[in-house]
Amino acid sequence: MRKRTDNQKIYDYMIKNGFKFESDYGKADMIFIDTCAYCQMEEDNSVNAIQRCLDYKKESAQIIVLGCLPAINPLRLEQMGKLHCVPSGRFNELDKFIKPKIDYDSIPDNTKVRDFYSPFVKEGLNQKVGQNNLLGKYGYTGNDVNHVKVATGCLGNCSYCAIKLAWGKLKSRPLEDILKDFKRVIKNGAKEVTLEAHDLSSYGLDIDTNVVALLRGVFGVEGDYKLVLHDFNPLWLMHFYKELKEILVNNHQRIKYINIPVQSGSNRILKLMHRPYKIEQIKEMLSDLMQAAPSLWVLCDIMIGFPGETSEDFEETKMFVKEMGEKYKINYWFTKFSVRPNTEAEKMENKVDEKTKEERENALRMVLSSKAEPAVTVAAA
Repeated sequence: MRKRTDNQKIYDYMIKNGFKFESDYGKADMIFIDTCAYCQMEEDNSVNAIQRCLDYKKESAQIIVLGCLPAINPLRLEQMGKLHCVPSGRFNELDKFIKPKIDYDSIPDNTKVRDFYSPFVKEGLNQKVGQNNLLGKYGYTGNDVNHVKVATGCLGNCSYCAIKLAWGKLKSRPLEDILKDFKRVIKNGAKEVTLEAHDLSSYGLDIDTNVVALLRGVFGVEGDYKLVLHDFNPLWLMHFYKELKEILVNNHQRIKYINIPVQSGSNRILKLMHRPYKIEQIKEMLSDLMQAAPSLWVLCDIMIGFPGETSEDFEETKMFVKEMGEKYKINYWFTKFSVRPNTEAEKMENKVDEKTKEERENALRMVLSSKAEPAVTVAAA
């Protein structure tokens, strides 16, 4: 979700420089693979995709690996053979391989992002892919999604996070550029728009503005649309809460959902994570917000099995999920902790074993199973 505009820009860059899209990657001269490595599962999926392309490509084809993996775990890629690696945020380095007539930095961001399906499934290349019935091919679904890039990077220092190794510090776009893109998207008939950032709530703090100004500007645009507000750090939601509450409540019908990564219900674990807030503050803020806008869809991230998480810590998280889930329209995204290279958490002792993580995940799902319409998404990391 965070990289859709970058992928579209790379597609536009290649097309404008005379290349043609080839749906069968066994026939392609260049194969671009955008990787993710925020957790072990996503890293493994990315590596599997690269290996399948290495096995299936024609001998002369070049594989260009994009995204977070080249920055987070470059050693693993070095062991795979000859690959061209371009880390996130440095896509202008593609010019070295492409030798273009139009360089990468000259290509504008495109807010209308093509939605592609992938041939990669766990069963391998012989498995049919969805309703498209394709074998070993990429293709355009015929649908477009609308993303407006807001910022990259963040101001946090979370002990478990490797994304900052790939993207670095916060880099916000000028507000006037964002609003120009957003108005164009709405004028073109978009019904749903994602504001794309790694930490949306910290927007503008590096350029003397903030997320309050951003949302006031965006919601000031007339139109029949809904916003996706992803990665809204509780720290900055609390910091700007008075102004943000007014904006969110007044515009709740134009918000598809707001994603708030709380991560844990234990203050001890939050401190180890370097998440600078107390769970009591989060409960109070969420309760106040949901009472003011009961139909607002809130999605909270919860991390299971952070190093040192005791049964007592987990019980505090379970109580948070239970209390907030029973009272309000709050849904959850559960992620099992996995070690990421070169993070502080990698060196922490008292790692939680996989069996315990699985048991705790199941316990959280059971807590929510009594809800009338439970909506739980679980990411195994």
